[in-house]
Amino acid sequence: MALLGLVIPAMALFSAPVALYWILGARRRSLGLVLLAFAIALLVGLALGLPPAMWLMVAMAALLGIPMAIVMQQRLHFGMATLVLALVGSAWAFSIMLLEWQASQETADIFFSARVAQMEEAAQSNVEGMERNAAEMFRWLSEHWDYLVFGVVFGMVYTAMALTLAILRIPVLSRVRMRGSLKDCRPPEHLVVLVIVLALLWMVDQWWWHTVPLRMVVWNGAMALMFVYLFNGFSILLYALHIFAAPPIVYAMIVVTVLLLGSTLGLHPVFLGFGFFDTWFNFRKRFRILAHLQRMQKRDNNNNSSNEE
Repeated sequence: MALLGLVIPAMALFSAPVALYWILGARRRSLGLVLLAFAIALLVGLALGLPPAMWLMVAMAALLGIPMAIVMQQRLHFGMATLVLALVGSAWAFSIMLLEWQASQETADIFFSARVAQMEEAAQSNVEGMERNAAEMFRWLSEHWDYLVFGVVFGMVYTAMALTLAILRIPVLSRVRMRGSLKDCRPPEHLVVLVIVLALLWMVDQWWWHTVPLRMVVWNGAMALMFVYLFNGFSILLYALHIFAAPPIVYAMIVVTVLLLGSTLGLHPVFLGFGFFDTWFNFRKRFRILAHLQRMQKRDNNNNSSNEE
């Protein structure tokens, strides 16, 4: 767990400059940064006493910058580009997890046990029971973590790749062919087929044929898709703020509120619903039509006011 906390930020910090130089045509500098990342990872690995395989996989995160640059130079939609890079980045993260699976499980057990003890201690002085509910949630996560961890890691990588692409495209906008931006991070519509398949496998797991491998596939797959559609719901919000020309201060306040208080305000299920049903309703198109009608009505009102004068 702690190592993954290093790997996923490394994917963004190491890969972004590598991709930037690759897109700008300075490929020798790009490869030089890859070698620098290997050197930094080696020094950190020796300092922390990590096995060679571990720091090597961390350093290889820099290599993700090359496929990132290649993807950005293709005529892919932002959502598809994010999904492709998330799959590639997750392969690296999963490799690290599998190399140190036993240590990863032990770290997760320690983490969840500490959180349960912390919540139970806090619950003794709080009659509302929120801490007790949190303790039960952490206990449940500890018991089922193997069924969720790969999906959670994929979601973290997906988020990191989306944010990295959104920032990286700004300085190289004229040199890339990738279409859209963070507000257009819409997953492929055919992904809903995978949702249906996982739903059917979930029913098989619940009612007919329960096996650990099947449950790991179903639960981790569902968790990964939840992150994808949750992020799509958030990007729909960004699109709505953009298309209705929200003032920068309002834009910033709404985004910060959602990021900091989204869970507290219960907004995550809302974003998840919008993100999933966007497959059929295409909310961006509907917001675009509403914004166009609003502009037309405003223009007509201005014309009427001019005629009256």
